Amino acid sequence: DRFELAQELRRAVHNDELLLHFQPKVSAHDEAIMGAEALIRWQSPSRGMVSPGAFLPLIEDIGLNRWLTDFVLEKACAQMAVWDKAGLSPIPVSINVSPADLAAADFFDKITAALQRHGLSSNRLELEILETSEVSAGSTVRTMLQRLRDIGVKIALDDFGTGYSSLVYLTEIPADILKLDLAFIRNLAGDMRQQGIVRQVISLAHSLGFSIVAEGVEVPAQRDLLVNMECDLIQGFLYSRPLPPDELAAKLRGKLSIAA
Repeated sequence: DRFELAQELRRAVHNDELLLHFQPKVSAHDEAIMGAEALIRWQSPSRGMVSPGAFLPLIEDIGLNRWLTDFVLEKACAQMAVWDKAGLSPIPVSINVSPADLAAADFFDKITAALQRHGLSSNRLELEILETSEVSAGSTVRTMLQRLRDIGVKIALDDFGTGYSSLVYLTEIPADILKLDLAFIRNLAGDMRQQGIVRQVISLAHSLGFSIVAEGVEVPAQRDLLVNMECDLIQGFLYSRPLPPDELAAKLRGKLSIAA
């Protein structure tokens, strides 16, 4: 039950059972791996691989939100440094952050310290944040995003199109990347109206200087439409599930085809 799982999760944190997998972001132009998203996973000795949907809500319940962000930041930067040392293509990695993370006074220093500790330039790190009213002009969150962006950290608006956003929001948010929400992609191949919306969103975003990532792409028909619409990057099971670090390294070396 939930209480029992929460107790196990506390022990898992203590026993270092949480780890990162990385889902590639692939160029719509030539299918090269251009980046990856770091995603938390729990490898339990008794339960096996626990679904993120089962344990992520518990992270908040047991008060580990900030700890989790710190953990993912450190592990993602450490992994990039390992790949760099192995001579692999220096792709950027994105991590998910919340408004609460961005509102914390020490967040900027945590980011810069992690990058310095692992010898990474700031443009190797991307922060994905859900659309939220807390990024309004003058807010602490917005100020933090701007400070991070000013040193070269990339900011991505995650699940774009289903949250707080308006056209005005797009002109105000200090961000570089829009990630189209799965809801736009799921029925893309069979829905002409959806295609019209996505085409216009991509065109508008490009005119405002954003690059576009489509997530949740599972079939070639979706990809072909997105390529035709000049989407920049594609993420989804069509190309790859989230992978352990060594499997992504093999793909970066070109030893496995991206669709393998």
